[in-house]
Amino acid sequence: MVGEPGRLSSLNKIVDALCALPALRDPQQRYELTQELGEALACAIELRGDRMRDDCRQIARAALGHPSGLDLLVDVVKLFEGHEAARGFREAVAPGAPPEPPSIPLAPVFRDEDLDRVRGLLRRAEVWDLRWLQRQLARDLTHVVPERSTVVELFNSMLELTAQPDELPPVLLLVERVAERESPALAELLRAWNEDRARELGVLDALRSRREEAAELAASPMDVPQCLVIMVDPVRDGSEDIEVRHWVNRFPDRWAPHLQEDRRATLATLEDVVEGIILATVGSWDTRPGEPATHIEFLLPYSLLNHDVAWFRQRAGVLDTVVIGSRYCVHVRSLERMRMWARDGRLRTDWRQRWRSLATARAPLFPDPDASPSGWGVELIENQHLNAVVLHQPPVSGRGLAGLQAAIAQGVGLALWHANDDYSASARGILMVLSSNVPRLLPEQIRSLRSRAIADPASGEAVRHVVCLWDDPFRPVELEEEPA
Repeated sequence: MVGEPGRLSSLNKIVDALCALPALRDPQQRYELTQELGEALACAIELRGDRMRDDCRQIARAALGHPSGLDLLVDVVKLFEGHEAARGFREAVAPGAPPEPPSIPLAPVFRDEDLDRVRGLLRRAEVWDLRWLQRQLARDLTHVVPERSTVVELFNSMLELTAQPDELPPVLLLVERVAERESPALAELLRAWNEDRARELGVLDALRSRREEAAELAASPMDVPQCLVIMVDPVRDGSEDIEVRHWVNRFPDRWAPHLQEDRRATLATLEDVVEGIILATVGSWDTRPGEPATHIEFLLPYSLLNHDVAWFRQRAGVLDTVVIGSRYCVHVRSLERMRMWARDGRLRTDWRQRWRSLATARAPLFPDPDASPSGWGVELIENQHLNAVVLHQPPVSGRGLAGLQAAIAQGVGLALWHANDDYSASARGILMVLSSNVPRLLPEQIRSLRSRAIADPASGEAVRHVVCLWDDPFRPVELEEEPA
């Protein structure tokens, strides 16, 4: 451990060197580096996530507090930035330290016919968001990921990269990532090519280990449907503009959302913009009779969670329109929580634990609208089995919003309420019935109830404005940092 007289000097050197690392400019990368270092040091390192230098100071303090902390930190830097960056980092924080002997596995040599085959498969891949692919590979690899204009060009440029510490060639990890977002048939061919090459190179166990880690991270206890996620976020420039971003998850049973082109709207034009998005995406998908309905998830800020998006309309033919909530399973998700997903490990863990318990049993929580949010927030902290909320009033400012915010902050992923403030006996009864049903069936049950409410308005008034927060932590989308 560094002695106290030189501790401040060492702390400054480490913080400066960390701030110079490109990976640490991204809050998510800082979080992931901290997780690796925390496991190596056997301690928890808490980051705020909003200021890079503050986070780097916490990382440096943790390293200096351990007898082998500096060496372990260099190893973690190597994992994220590669050997050259780690060597420069060590020289910056500990000048004159003996260099680490090189132990870099060589780049493997593949047969031309094998390369031709996988290039042909990669050319069949759908139009790709290369930025997403490069970000994922930057997390997978200890190398700097080159920028290229097509998947095949990126594959070719990565052929000369040396193998990873687990001896996996980087191109195999690229093929794995591409397979995540392709049709099941093409994904199977890509993974089979990977397995054949890994078997020949003697690294099949390492490939399987990577797959197991990815499956553990991604596997949701709930079914994964065909899905359209629509983010609605007011632009913070003094105007009435709203940023509308959307992702499509084309194939059921796996979560691989593709980001589409951004759009702009206002609250007055939002319904028309959403209709255009639906017609351009899920409206053209073929759904066979008997298959589950497509999900449309609105990722909304707290100020818009009570906006009754399920009753937006969509053209059906020349003259007719239909309510989207009767055709699709429409529910809302929390934009603020999604922004915290990557950098708040505690929130992510609580959210997943409560969601997993929701798949087997549910203990609905009925918050007292007159109680302080902090009071029943404590109740949530103390009882991890509370995993669903039925609100007594709509989540609007000054009423039920603070209570819902407290539940979201503690990882609750399911909530029900009435958007129109109808809490008559029949309306409360509908919420009670829904909350007692099997959770995985809830989106389809609510869609069916909306259809019946349209067919019989008199008897369906109690279900007309039911809103469902259905926020699966195993179905994230990648967001930019929240604007200052």
